[in-house]
Amino acid sequence: MIRTLAGALFGLVLCLSPALAQTQVAPGQASEFSQTHLDASRHYVSTLLLDTGVLSEVSLVAFNIVMPTVRQALRTSPFFVSLPPERQQAMFDYLTNSGPVLQEEVLRGAPQLVEQFAPRFAALFSEAELNDITAFMRTEVGGSAFLKYVLAGATRAPPELTAEETS
Repeated sequence: MIRTLAGALFGLVLCLSPALAQTQVAPGQASEFSQTHLDASRHYVSTLLLDTGVLSEVSLVAFNIVMPTVRQALRTSPFFVSLPPERQQAMFDYLTNSGPVLQEEVLRGAPQLVEQFAPRFAALFSEAELNDITAFMRTEVGGSAFLKYVLAGATRAPPELTAEETS
């Protein structure tokens, strides 16, 4: 279980890595893999990002992390200072309530992420490994532990895992 979870975490780290995200897929790279291998990789990426709830949860965590900085920058901008107090409050209210909108936009981009990263993970893992990790991540224990680890990493708080999730 730990090896499978480690493989899933490794995959997410690579998926969210700026260097990997900027790497272009070489022409024909996807054709190096069988259709079933690419399909397994797509299912893997989709499971990691969507089925576990990671993409949705992390987008909201990221929003909450950057929002104080955004508010501070806005608060000191000449434009904001020139607004009447009720308009300033309306802007802060709008920003504060924008988290779900951000989540929705991030989730709309998920199919492109899946397609972008499927060939990369097909290159990293065999079809059997992708299927094994995906199957584990689709279990209640696997998905829950994975989400907890990712959120712990995003918030820099230690994960609170159950005994079943650590065995």
